[in-house]
Amino acid sequence: MNLLLEIILYEYESKYMKAKGGFSPGWVGSVPLTLAFGAAPLSTVTHYKLGTRMTVLGGLVLTVVGLSASCFSSQAWHVLLSYGLVAGLGFSFIINAPFILLDEYFPYSHPRHVLTTSIAACGLPLGKCKL
Repeated sequence: MNLLLEIILYEYESKYMKAKGGFSPGWVGSVPLTLAFGAAPLSTVTHYKLGTRMTVLGGLVLTVVGLSASCFSSQAWHVLLSYGLVAGLGFSFIINAPFILLDEYFPYSHPRHVLTTSIAACGLPLGKCKL
């Protein structure tokens, strides 16, 4: 996926950004990653208010809306807003929910808390390696 994103951003930059200037397409890839982990307090509050299912469902809706809106963008700030902010916030709701759920089933005093959190944290990188 990262290679595809680099190819798309290169084409986007060569087509639209040379004449406009002043914007680096690298922001488009870094903002969602920053928000995915930086908005963890917001996803935690949402999880405790609405529950796990509604938090993940809301994250799914935000991600689909953000990715779909970025397909129709014609300017760089549209991509940054739709893919970066909206989809990044959706990623945060989806990625952080399992960790919050693990804390409910395995509290800090549980002897297997570290093991379960470590296995959950290894899931995302191992899944990317498989792809």
